[in-house]
Amino acid sequence: MHLSDLKLTLLFDNVAYDPRLNCLWGFACLYEGPGVRVLFDTGSNGRLLLHNMRTLGIDPSGIDFLFLSHTHWDHMGGLDTVLELNPGLHLLVPAGTSPRMIDNLHMLCRKVSIVGKDPLAFAPALASSGTFPSEPPEQALVITASEGAVVITGCAHPGVVTIADAVTRQTGTTVALLAGGYHLFQESAETVTQTAEDLAALGVRHIMPTHCTGASAMQQLQELFGQRFIPGGQGHVVAFDKDGRPGKAGAE
Repeated sequence: MHLSDLKLTLLFDNVAYDPRLNCLWGFACLYEGPGVRVLFDTGSNGRLLLHNMRTLGIDPSGIDFLFLSHTHWDHMGGLDTVLELNPGLHLLVPAGTSPRMIDNLHMLCRKVSIVGKDPLAFAPALASSGTFPSEPPEQALVITASEGAVVITGCAHPGVVTIADAVTRQTGTTVALLAGGYHLFQESAETVTQTAEDLAALGVRHIMPTHCTGASAMQQLQELFGQRFIPGGQGHVVAFDKDGRPGKAGAE
């Protein structure tokens, strides 16, 4: 698969982008690739998630997988809404998720996969990073293309550098795009600078920090990464050109 074969749409974010959509604290992203759609997290509110999806012309019944990065409320608030509209989903949850919750989920969707510490491939070019022993336990979505990997994080509680380093080792390739929450909103400017330097040292080519990254950290990262920085925000669509560079992106 080539990067030009995929598209990412931010469906739920506390960072504004598309004025047609509403913002609340939380995150959700849709991956679309050859023959497969993956909903990554569900934001903090099902009604708002559904409104944003309808506005963008996205049918929940057309989603194949629901990938839950971790079990904080701002990433799973829309879970019931999505499962009600699409009970045929295959749900991937990190190890450490409440056993009672998992028992209930088995009755609400087609299949539940519990992801342990090891990477788990679940569709062509798609895998979980494996669950990191953070608090709470968290997994990242890894999309492998011939030009590099695309990594989507929920809140990066294990550390965004830790995740990028692990994926680089797992895939044997560089990270072409690191998107999602970086969890830097309470960190110092020095820590943000060090994070940027560490990501650059790992060979991360483009970044799209949003959600819990924090406004000041996002501004600082934009200054440090320049044209390799891609803004986040609900409704933003990220596509790649034939050379594997982020192409024209915007609200659809």
